Order: sequence, then C-alpha cells, then structure tokens
Amino acid sequence: KHVIEETFPAAKTQLEKLGAELTSLLERIHSKEAFINSQFENRAADYQAQQQQLKEIREQYDGLNETVMNLTIELRVTSEQLDKVKNEMEERSSTVTDHAPVVKLKDAVKRLKADTLQMELRIGVVNHTLMQAKLRQRPANRRGNGPGLDAYEDD
Repeated sequence: KHVIEETFPAAKTQLEKLGAELTSLLERIHSKEAFINSQFENRAADYQAQQQQLKEIREQYDGLNETVMNLTIELRVTSEQLDKVKNEMEERSSTVTDHAPVVKLKDAVKRLKADTLQMELRIGVVNHTLMQAKLRQRPANRRGNGPGLDAYEDD
C-alpha cells in the first residue's frame, strides 16, 4: 500500500500528460481531416458532374449509333429495291416497244437515286454528329485525370 501511495502522484501526472498529448493529437487529426475534406469537396462535385455528363453522352452515342444502324438498313433495302427496278426495267425495255413504261421506270430510278443520295447525306450527318460527340467525350475524360490523393498527403 505504501508503494502505491508513493508512485500514484507521479503516475497520475504522467497519465494526465499523456491524456493531454492524446487530446492534442486527436484535435490535430480532426483539423487535418476537415482540411482535407474541404479541399476535395469541389473535386468530388466535379467528378459527379463529369460522370453524369459522361452518362448522357453515352446515351446520346447509343441513340445515334442505333439511328445510323437503322439508316444503313434502310439504305440497303432501298438499294435492293433500286436493283430490282433496274432489272425489271431492263427486261421490259428489251421486250416492249412502247416507250411510256420505260419513261416511267426511268423516272422511278431517278427518284430512287435521289432518295439514295438523301439517305447517304443523312448517314453522313449522323456520322458527323456521332464523331463530334466522341470528340467532346475524349477531352472530358482527360480533364478528370488530375492529381490524385497522393499529392495532398504531406499536409
């Protein structure tokens, strides 16, 4: 009991010192944590905004890609119809002496050619729009590659 009474005041002082140091360290840790959180708050918001923009661009890309596929299919069908009409026109022109049906067929071929050109133009516009979307997406991905957390660990 005597040993405990003699060492208690010294141990108590050391424990109080240790407690004060731990409290000080804990406060420093909390302040650093708050600083780091405040530094990255804007970056987190930017990241969220860029992710949303990327999602929208991908959806737009998918929609445009589907449109291109549909227009390509439509162009193929129109080209097949044009070939059929050309073949029918050749068969009829060799057997028929009346020129009225031939003129009608030629007019139909001209219309089909015009439709084909219009489809090709539409496909070109859609391809251009798709390329623009891809080019806009590419710089957005590069901007997101800023310094990581390692650059701020020295604080």
